[in-house]
Amino acid sequence: MARHGVLIGVDIGSTVCKVQAITPDGQLVALNSATTPWEDTVHGRQLDAEVLFGRILESMAAVRGAHTVLGIGVTGFAESGVVLDAQGRVLVPVLPWYDPRGSEVLGQIETNLGARGFAAIAGLPLNLKPSVMKFGWLMTAVAPKTSWSRWLNVPEWVAYRLTGEVASEPSLSSRTGMFDVGAGRESGEVLDCVGAPRGLIGPLVHAGEPWGTVTSSFTGLSGAVVTVCGMDHLVAGVGVGAVGQMDLLDSCGTGEALIRRLPADMVNRNFLIEALDQEIAVGRDVFPDQVQLTTSLRSGIGMWRFLKLMGKGEADMDALDQEALKLATTPSSPVVDRVWLETAVLSNIGYDPSPASVWRAAVESVQRRAAVLADRMQEFAGAHERVIATGGGLRSLLVRTLKREILGPYEQPDVVESASRGAALFAGMAAGCSAPITVIRHSRGVANT
Repeated sequence: MARHGVLIGVDIGSTVCKVQAITPDGQLVALNSATTPWEDTVHGRQLDAEVLFGRILESMAAVRGAHTVLGIGVTGFAESGVVLDAQGRVLVPVLPWYDPRGSEVLGQIETNLGARGFAAIAGLPLNLKPSVMKFGWLMTAVAPKTSWSRWLNVPEWVAYRLTGEVASEPSLSSRTGMFDVGAGRESGEVLDCVGAPRGLIGPLVHAGEPWGTVTSSFTGLSGAVVTVCGMDHLVAGVGVGAVGQMDLLDSCGTGEALIRRLPADMVNRNFLIEALDQEIAVGRDVFPDQVQLTTSLRSGIGMWRFLKLMGKGEADMDALDQEALKLATTPSSPVVDRVWLETAVLSNIGYDPSPASVWRAAVESVQRRAAVLADRMQEFAGAHERVIATGGGLRSLLVRTLKREILGPYEQPDVVESASRGAALFAGMAAGCSAPITVIRHSRGVANT
């Protein structure tokens, strides 16, 4: 196996893109980060795919230095992507996963399939988050469906630009709403329902499998093997060693995800509906023949609104944490509810509320919700043996403290930028210079629903 050179992991985040280079044996070489270049337009927030790609190229150049690049792994947020025409040209801007457009398509799916029918196919709740919900607006306001050829999620787009190869990664495809999770293929039923063309999902290539090699257009990267590693939360789990069926991954960031995994042959349409009833999404995993169970809450973006409400920012968080930890929650304390939803509720405000008391209530609300969701997941996947937490959301001392009190003991591996590290590890697997990454299976089997 080749041992000389570096592996690059790219994590395209909602706020920041993180890139790191490691040696084939996993030693950190360099880190770089750049702000994700969203722009606010009259239609809403969006992203120019080429501008994003240029920024990622700059970060990769910064971390590779004079080293030979053996492999590149790309992960990032799901739901967002681009549509290509038959010539491979980008037709639409990248919309954020939290974009509010799509009510017309949501209504079409609700009328024709219903929430449970949609979940039985896509494994997702019927809301505005899946990519397919934006298709109605994109087809009418940006590019007619007659020009559509392929859909690429953002990490897939980066791989396409590097290699010229078009394919799809299953865990990302599972977040589009147009993927049949049980069958492991594009859902013509959903696409027909919303009036979108078929054939948008390409051939499936799993994390750690070669997508292609970087073309000669990119000096310093040419010849490197590229792999798309899948959804960022899942890849962050790989970065911290959460690869077992009895591991509960708590990936904290702008959004927060609690994740378990199961063999794919356990999943059928009834399973997907039952999971929906417990607010659990089911999608294909980054590993072949596995599915992942995910419960999501908008923890970071949900809590930060309370900082804004109080005229505070992230720079004030450390001081607020210290003050909040001096407080005890009592019947007269402020109460925050629904912090993980579009509209949160703040109540029980006395005559002299402090910013620290409101901040504590917001953080506590998220942790209590996470504990409820973790308990629900055990009904489908059995009891977890350990909790592994990672992500930028753990920077807050208050979050770390209340999570341990409410969710229970957890491991927080000393890993720098776990998602980009996981992507770099998959890059080594694809390039053939690192050991394969595999699932640690539950020796006693998993729970039945």
